[in-house]
Amino acid sequence: GMIVDLGGLAKGYALDRAAAVMNDNEVDVGVINMISTSMTLGDKPEAAGGPSWTIAILSPRGEGYMGTLSLPGGVYISTSGDYQRYFEYEGIRYHHILDPRTRYPSQGTVSTTVIGAEDGTWSDAASTTAFIMSAPEALSWVEEVGGVDVIIVDSDGRVHTTSGVEQWVQSLEGEIDVEGG
Repeated sequence: GMIVDLGGLAKGYALDRAAAVMNDNEVDVGVINMISTSMTLGDKPEAAGGPSWTIAILSPRGEGYMGTLSLPGGVYISTSGDYQRYFEYEGIRYHHILDPRTRYPSQGTVSTTVIGAEDGTWSDAASTTAFIMSAPEALSWVEEVGGVDVIIVDSDGRVHTTSGVEQWVQSLEGEIDVEGG
């Protein structure tokens, strides 16, 4: 009755393969979306409001968006969260991202969004890795590995970011109602 999937990096890998096909066929403008991992391909045409792409980040509780990002072409973005695949039992949320240290669903983080990775596989893996850490651990880890930025919503609804996030952000809520969903 148990299955293991590679959702922590498979969508990113599929994104890399899709990007290669697009490149091989000389498609150089667009957005490739693999649900929680996406990439911008080339600059958005001026006639469509370019050159940057506007990407929204879903609010991890309730409806709507917690923010929007402005991304140039060639940027990867991945989100991991506890809010799409889960169930609640006796007041505890059981979701699909397991902490390998406890073998139970990771606690303490509601969502992580990683921006700026060099490929989809790394972007997907980095957002999942950051998700299983506490916000301070994840921020430190992301700053140490470099090359990406992260937006973290903790279980208290506080939003934490690396220092480089401001280059991408158009709007971002500073606190999310984690009780409301």
